[in-house]
Amino acid sequence: PRHNKEKMSLNDAKLNIFDGGRGRGLLDLIPSTLHLMEIETSPRGTENKLRRFLSEKATGYDYVIIDCPPTISIFTQAAILASDKYLVPIKPDPLSVIGIPLLERWLEDFTEENGKSIKSVGLVFTLVRGPVPARMQEVMDELRADRTEEVFTEHLSQADCVARSVEEHLPVFLFKKHHKTAKQILAITQEFVDRTTGA
Repeated sequence: PRHNKEKMSLNDAKLNIFDGGRGRGLLDLIPSTLHLMEIETSPRGTENKLRRFLSEKATGYDYVIIDCPPTISIFTQAAILASDKYLVPIKPDPLSVIGIPLLERWLEDFTEENGKSIKSVGLVFTLVRGPVPARMQEVMDELRADRTEEVFTEHLSQADCVARSVEEHLPVFLFKKHHKTAKQILAITQEFVDRTTGA
């Protein structure tokens, strides 16, 4: 690996992990690094570096998806400034649902302060236990009723095959292509594409 940050390019960092098997597309994955912990103490303005980097280097992509930690931090700020849309994964429990309007209020204030416009793609239920406990189902039903257009049709179940696929260095839909989780991921991906195409 190179250590000279000035000479490092996007190609030095990315790893091609899936080509669809039929030439239908490519997925490049850029892993994080523990050195990112130091960014929290960086000077103001650091949150704009990701936006500038992607606008200069990440050409030729249909989508650039940025995975954020579940907290409002400089990482979240950098991702928002570099994005035009956001998707919220949510565990269907009362405490997580309470956090949605708080996140939306913060987003409104932060984007207005930075002259930024960003749209919501929707909400995806994750870590859904099966069989779904009654209280969890109630939370899902209530949120679907309150935010009919926002909640994705498919949810993502809690499953150990995801961790095992990581150990095997394979996407879950190749590790166990007929597993329920693989089908859920593909369905969520298709809905994501449908919601963002032309938007």
